[in-house]
Amino acid sequence: MKKGFGFLSAFVAAVLIAILSMNVSSAVSAASAKTGVGLSEHVLKAYKEEWKYRAGGYGQFSGGVRGTDCSGLIKSYLWWTGDSSDPRPSLVSVAGSSGAMLDSASSKGKINYSDSSSLPRIHGLILYQPGHVGVYVGNNMAVDNRATGVNIKYEKVFGRDTPKWTMWFKLPQITYPTTGFASFNGQKYYYENGQYVVNTTRTISGVTYTFGASGALTASSGEAIQAAAESSGTTPYLTLQTDSKGADVEKLQQRLKDLGYYYESVNNYYDYCVSDAVSAFQSAAGINSTGIADPATQTKLFASSAVKNPKPGTVTPGMHSSLVLSMQKRLIALGYMTGDPTIYYGDLTKQAVLAYQKASGLAQTGILDQAALSVLYSDAAVKAPAQPVSSVAEKSLSAEAAVESKSSAESKSGTIVFSNMIPAVNAAAADRSAQEASGSDGGMVFSVVLLSAFLSGVFMTVKRILSLRKRTAAVIIKK
Repeated sequence: MKKGFGFLSAFVAAVLIAILSMNVSSAVSAASAKTGVGLSEHVLKAYKEEWKYRAGGYGQFSGGVRGTDCSGLIKSYLWWTGDSSDPRPSLVSVAGSSGAMLDSASSKGKINYSDSSSLPRIHGLILYQPGHVGVYVGNNMAVDNRATGVNIKYEKVFGRDTPKWTMWFKLPQITYPTTGFASFNGQKYYYENGQYVVNTTRTISGVTYTFGASGALTASSGEAIQAAAESSGTTPYLTLQTDSKGADVEKLQQRLKDLGYYYESVNNYYDYCVSDAVSAFQSAAGINSTGIADPATQTKLFASSAVKNPKPGTVTPGMHSSLVLSMQKRLIALGYMTGDPTIYYGDLTKQAVLAYQKASGLAQTGILDQAALSVLYSDAAVKAPAQPVSSVAEKSLSAEAAVESKSSAESKSGTIVFSNMIPAVNAAAADRSAQEASGSDGGMVFSVVLLSAFLSGVFMTVKRILSLRKRTAAVIIKK
């Protein structure tokens, strides 16, 4: 009897542990995605945007301006959800105060102001002094948000007056470079044994690179790299794909924009809008369309003979773009769709486009080129019949983007081909996806509770049956 109860109890515990471990695993994955270089870029962005000091703040908007305290500046990166929304504390678990952060450090050391080598050359290290933290962004510079009225500062570490930083440490929620190239603030750095190299040259894959005192790849070496590439048949381009970040992504976006394939604001994040633009270029250039900007693709893209988009401004099924968002808004206004517009062109959007094309006497292709879109945005656009042809509930239209679109919350869409289009922000779609993901987490918790209740019920039922059988047997024996 006891063995049976023991087995059932162990089974219930195993199921609950397995379910809960999935949530823990997700949290760990989210934390591991944050990098020291990414943190450095984030705090520099905050400095340029003139964030204010706000006690207890972690990047929330107030009066149109974000505000943080010293540790909140770091938390804002870990909890970032997009340029148009407030950070979400539930994304990653992190120590609250500056002292607690130091206590949680995965690695730490003292800073000796008479020895600059006491501060490792690592982007994104956390700097500490009693009651305060900042972020080291390399080249003897740090960013910190220190006090009301003083706000966020970008200053030297060695050469700083008072108070001085006393320690450096690594946060366990952030991964730091070890070996290889890293792009930061428009410059390339090379990491070796966990620190970026300075005042040296390195020959990598047959190409010689020269790095200056700041650690950045020197300007003169760019010509040497290109010459080496041309003579050796190699290429200086690194493969870029979804979730890549840095100056190389900015250059890629700008080139795609110049050629008519990319319609968003240029930023440093490779999202689905960028992937679609790369795919479009690859198709036009006769390259296998993958959406990945490999060295072969970039070589053709940056060549003087690169093919321009033969049909710029065309909206096609499967596309992620602010053009899609504006088109959906117009189709909703004309009565062909209902719900919230997104940047993704899925099946529901195609149904609405086909209905519009049919009502307008156009070929039903699901594709709208620049001329067709001009008509769509004009007063001459044909309105839908009394009943919407594509009657889509809000949740369905949002789901269309949530399932297929993973556009970055760091994207800053807003560049529109047509002047009468409404500016769009990629982050809006990402925010909705994040909200749905949050709802999914709530569903997981509910499922755990429901399963626990069910198994507890089974346990009690079995116990009562066995107890009843025992009493019945005792009565029979007595008789």
